[in-house]
Amino acid sequence: MGLRNLLVVLVAAVALGGCGQRDDGVKAEDRRQLADVNTLAMKVGGDFDKLTPEEQKPILAMAHGDEERARRLCFLIANPPNKPRGGLPGPGGPPGGR
Repeated sequence: MGLRNLLVVLVAAVALGGCGQRDDGVKAEDRRQLADVNTLAMKVGGDFDKLTPEEQKPILAMAHGDEERARRLCFLIANPPNKPRGGLPGPGGPPGGR
């Protein structure tokens, strides 16, 4: 599974965590682990080096022991590439409708 796919699964699992009792195929234990990893990554703003070795373990496990992949995963969780910046854009065009 690619890092991007893993991130999509992670975000989807965390987002669906409070959406009723729907069976989405994600086990409760997996959902808890994903939420824990999300919390850790957000706590340090995506900087893997700020985590203690004990805190790094679940992220390393998700990255199959690859430390570079774990660093990228931690960063991407806290800094998603399509994160909206600011509010909705205002109406376009010049005043007066033209």
